[in-house]
Amino acid sequence: MSGDGGSEELGYRSAASIAGAAVPGPPPAGTLESFPLPALLLHVLEHELSGSLALMPREGEVEVIVFAAGAPTRVRTSKVIAPLGEMLVRFGVLANVDLESALARAGAARERLGAHLVSERVIDRRVLLEALRQQVLVRLRALAALPDATRYEFHANADLLEDGAPTNAVTCDPLAGLLAMVRAWPGRARIEALLDPLADREVAFHPSATLRRFDLDDAERAIVDRIENGPRTNYASIVRLTRAPIAVARALLYTLVSTRHLDVGDDRWPLGVPLPAPDSVSSLRDSSLRDSSLRDSSLRDSSLRDSSLRDSSLNTGMDKLRTSQMIRSVGAAEDFKEAEALARAARWEDAEVLAIRAVTRDPRPPEYRALLASILFERSPQNLKRALSLFDSAIADAPRSDDLLVQRAKLHERAGRARDALRDYRAAASINPRNPDARLALKLVSGSPARPASGPSAPSGASGSSASPGAARAWWGFVALCVVLALVGIAWLSKR
Repeated sequence: MSGDGGSEELGYRSAASIAGAAVPGPPPAGTLESFPLPALLLHVLEHELSGSLALMPREGEVEVIVFAAGAPTRVRTSKVIAPLGEMLVRFGVLANVDLESALARAGAARERLGAHLVSERVIDRRVLLEALRQQVLVRLRALAALPDATRYEFHANADLLEDGAPTNAVTCDPLAGLLAMVRAWPGRARIEALLDPLADREVAFHPSATLRRFDLDDAERAIVDRIENGPRTNYASIVRLTRAPIAVARALLYTLVSTRHLDVGDDRWPLGVPLPAPDSVSSLRDSSLRDSSLRDSSLRDSSLRDSSLRDSSLNTGMDKLRTSQMIRSVGAAEDFKEAEALARAARWEDAEVLAIRAVTRDPRPPEYRALLASILFERSPQNLKRALSLFDSAIADAPRSDDLLVQRAKLHERAGRARDALRDYRAAASINPRNPDARLALKLVSGSPARPASGPSAPSGASGSSASPGAARAWWGFVALCVVLALVGIAWLSKR
């Protein structure tokens, strides 16, 4: 390969350019448009980095991948994806009914579900570790769909998920993690840019390839079997000669080429495979491969390996203050999710503790304040003034949020403030006429779909004769709203 010698020695070219990104390597902060997620994972694997990769697709959303020596150990997603209980049900070690009971017991004991099930001897620790490993793979696959505009930050030697894994370090094989991500990655143009120049080249595995670590599915195993045991063929033909879908074949080939487990003639050592000891190099038959291995085996010296890790482009530039801020932000998001779950279970006291902690850690997201407001009122109607103050603050920061207006409307309802509730429902409908809660509430009042409000609503009989049909309909509409307060309140509780 041609290129800058220094970058080549540090491995930037093989990790970054093979994945369709520019050299000399990804900066500690950037976007996925410049450095796609597979390129970042390749770089982390090649340099055996430890730290946290924070991904921010939208304002207020943070996805986190934690690495230890190049391997992903945990993945945190802003949306609920593959919770542990769901994974255990999928494995067949728990039934849905047992899961509900286990969640209740773990909550009462204030323990994490996995640790609680192991302590109760409901599941074996090995089963828990496998479920957690599969959870990482599922979440990596989900992150593959993040848009190119997603911003990333790599926080070297920092764990943004401060609470730690339920069973200490849970390591997913980085090769299996990369393939899981590429399977769902929409970067078709980048995959073709890597594979098309190899179309006429014979497909052959590197002598030291370790294919079992990729967690291949049946279709992928058929492709591997065709390469290993079938007649020699090139890249263009291998896709046609197997029954696997083209997308499956190209994703597999892309991953194997990127990690150098398929030999493309550059004599580089496969990623993720331990380097041979110096005295075993002589057993390698190809002299060019032997020379490359001798050069690469020098990385077994700890001082050189440490120097290589320090020189990684991802390991510089992110200051400690930013890392500290990110830890608080991610922790607040986790508190918010747990508080929501506890509120849905009507465990208001525990929910209040976590909601307060979320707002304390990160007071910026308006939805955190809105959740705390609702919980405070549920704890005691005497908290109404404080709850409304929190809602007012949240809506001031997000005045176009129909969801926040609906939440405040429901609080007004439960407090018996029907006119204020009606005003918020109308304001929500004016922002989003399709908001289901606003449409339902206004339809119950007027008997017709929502009519956007142009300003604060006036009393129904403010003008005209009090005996007019319009005034009568308005009065009975107001009475109808009062009657349905209990029904809407029940619906709100079921959603929370």
